[in-house]
Amino acid sequence: MYKFSKHFLPRGLTLFLNLFISSLLCFFIFSCKQNQIGRELETSDEILRASQIKTQKIHQWFYFSGNSFYETEHPSAVPRLIKKPWTETERISSSLSIRNDKRDYDLFFTVNKVGILIAKPGHPKQAILASDQQLFSQLTAGALVCIDNFPVFHTYKNSFFSRLTEKKEKLPFLVQFHPGTSIFLPLLYTSDLGISDATEVTDLQYAKGFWIAALKTESSEETQFDYLNFFSYEPITRQSAAKRSLHLEKKQLSTAEYREFLSPLPFSTAPKRLQDLYKKLPPDYPFYCMVSETNAGSSLSYLNGSISDEKLIASNALIADSFSLAVFADGTSFFVGALPNKNILNQGEPLAFRLPRLPEHFSYGDFGVSGSTLYIAWEESFFYETARSGFLTVDLEELLYYAQ
Repeated sequence: MYKFSKHFLPRGLTLFLNLFISSLLCFFIFSCKQNQIGRELETSDEILRASQIKTQKIHQWFYFSGNSFYETEHPSAVPRLIKKPWTETERISSSLSIRNDKRDYDLFFTVNKVGILIAKPGHPKQAILASDQQLFSQLTAGALVCIDNFPVFHTYKNSFFSRLTEKKEKLPFLVQFHPGTSIFLPLLYTSDLGISDATEVTDLQYAKGFWIAALKTESSEETQFDYLNFFSYEPITRQSAAKRSLHLEKKQLSTAEYREFLSPLPFSTAPKRLQDLYKKLPPDYPFYCMVSETNAGSSLSYLNGSISDEKLIASNALIADSFSLAVFADGTSFFVGALPNKNILNQGEPLAFRLPRLPEHFSYGDFGVSGSTLYIAWEESFFYETARSGFLTVDLEELLYYAQ
């Protein structure tokens, strides 16, 4: 049954766990995730009662195993796995929505250690998995961004958890995926930044043509962190691997500049569409949201309240052309607008619903909407470790338009 819940299970800011400059922030968020299991949302039922949605089963569960995924009745029915650090686990680590020529969206999810999960509106509930084991087995898959209408994603090796061999193979830190051929094309190496191959690009953010990189260099004596802003006058997706003539303009950043770039923006400064999406929550309720847009770069983050508030809850949000959708880690969701090529719902006011309830230690994560189908990641997590993981598909047309 889909219904609004008074319970939230916040999702950690796992993107920054391996970064020295944001380690304290990550510790707080992960601790917050564990401490708030079962915590009640301190607001009245009247705020959401008018928008409750109830319906029959219109969803399917899938879980990852090896280099593929399989259907299951429920996450609790998936065979148990040994917990591993989240950087070394098969799990969805990011999502990207790219607009197609039918005023709809093609979805791409990085599946860590496996490949790219692809979902298109012409093939509802028939996602496919494109893999490159030579690439994904050696690296951790980071965030997806859209460059020239292509999915591009960050990769790195987390030396804290992964075992490094004496011989270090030259591996890219930025990779392009070509949907038409399912080929993965290396775009950038550390040598393109003029730095040593021993240096890892542990974090990479993209916004308006500029890249912000966190660099980690380890030696027997110390671990050094540096921060860099760079861009290219020529689109990097047009560079031939055989004939590379890429020139990057670079600028060193201070620790303070990098920290400022990562800091969430006040929710009061968020776009009106985003504020309207969350307006059923009390104005003073503390929450955090990672916001993605279609055909966009790195997600933006907004904070309502204080980062030190123990009641802080976390969510993901997607702003598309005709709708906006926010999902908290326990599945509590807000929808505003219309599905692609459908009429506007509830006179443009937020609809609240809840995805199927998850067992203890499980949470929802990154998501996207293609056609009328919602694809959303789920995983079993214990602080910095992850065990079982997969994704859920939900028929939003049936849920939002016919099941009320």
